[in-house]
Amino acid sequence: MNEAFSEEGELLLRLPPLYDSAASLEIQLESALRHPDAVLTAPQIGVFNQLLADARALLPNSVALREDIEEATENTRPADLYHDVKTTLVPTLHNALPPDAYDKRG
Repeated sequence: MNEAFSEEGELLLRLPPLYDSAASLEIQLESALRHPDAVLTAPQIGVFNQLLADARALLPNSVALREDIEEATENTRPADLYHDVKTTLVPTLHNALPPDAYDKRG
């Protein structure tokens, strides 16, 4: 019983800030796409890969995180990364948020 509480408690503590970070990255990438010569920066790649790793660790049963998205590299196009964040990462985290955690985000 303690194990289940611990896992649920960890999810409730870690998921909202993870969602916020993913949403922030989505906004940053959307802004960058307005420039035709945009390239991903090393920090953007690192942040995305860390968000993906954390999301997979928190939601190990997510088929979308396991099959529909992969780690970014220096060869990843900004538009592709933006698409992955917008259509897979953020929605998956959003759907996993408890309703009251989402409501607190405004």
